[in-house]
Formats: sequence, structure tokens, C-alpha cells
Amino acid sequence: MKHNVLPSRNSPEFDIEKIERTPVLIIHGDKDERIPLKNTLILHENSKGVSELFVVDNAKHMVYKDEGLTKE
Repeated sequence: MKHNVLPSRNSPEFDIEKIERTPVLIIHGDKDERIPLKNTLILHENSKGVSELFVVDNAKHMVYKDEGLTKE
């Protein structure tokens, strides 16, 4: 193990347990093909009640739609 880092413990699943008072918004698309929705549900469950989960219907991984709100 190089640099004394254990990849199985280097995950948001475990880091979110350390957040106790700061609100966290978790957003996930229900059609994400890279990260399963079940992983997000685990993250939300492990958040000690400080997170709010928002699942976007019919959204894939990192889909961004500009609604004309940004300036160029």
C-alpha cells in the first residue's frame, strides 16, 4: 500500500459520516449509468440526518442544460 492510503476507506460514503452540523444537498440522476442510484442512497443514509436528497427524473450523469441563465 503506497502512501498509507486505503482506497476502500477513501470514499464519500465514509467521509459524510464526519459531517455533523453542515447541511448537505445530494443530487443524483435516476438514469445515471456511471454511479448507481443505490450508492447515493447509501450516502444519504450515512449522513446523520444533515443531508437532503434530490433525485432528478430521467437525468444521466453530469447532464447540464443551459436555460439561458448564464452570460457569455
